[in-house]
Amino acid sequence: LSLLLLSLAVLVVSQKSSPPPFLNGLSNDAKREFGQIASNKKISRLDLRNKVYEWADKNGVRSQVEDYLTKKNKAKADQRARLEAAIDNLPGAYKALNAIGDDDSLTQEEADAKIRQTMAGYTWELKELLRLAGPGNQGKKPGSSPADAA
Repeated sequence: LSLLLLSLAVLVVSQKSSPPPFLNGLSNDAKREFGQIASNKKISRLDLRNKVYEWADKNGVRSQVEDYLTKKNKAKADQRARLEAAIDNLPGAYKALNAIGDDDSLTQEEADAKIRQTMAGYTWELKELLRLAGPGNQGKKPGSSPADAA
C-alpha cells in the first residue's frame, strides 16, 4: 500500500504548474527575487513564508499572495481528503472488482460491463490506486518496468 501511495504522490507532485498569477505585471527583477526566495530549500517553511510576505509587501502584491496561498492550501487539503477517502475505499473496491473477475457465471462481456459500471462510480484517485494495484503492477516498484517485477 505504501508503494501505491508513493506512486500516486509522485503522479500528483510531478504535474508542472504555471507561475503564480501575482507575478504578472511585475518587473523581471521582482520575479527573479521571488524565484530566489521560493527556491531556497535551506530555510524552514515558516521562514520561507515570512520572506515571501516581506517580498510581497515590498512589491505591493500582499493580498494577491495571500489569496494565492489560501487557494493553494485549500486545494492541498481537498486533494488530501480525496486521497484519504480513496485509501479508505481501496480494500472494498479491490475486493468488489476481484469478485467480478472471479465470477465464473459471467461471460467475459458481462464481466467487462460490470467492471466498467463499477469503475464509473469511483473517483479518479481510487481508479489510480486500483490501476497501480492491478495485474502486472503487483510487486512492482514505482517507475519500474513490468520486466523489473519478474
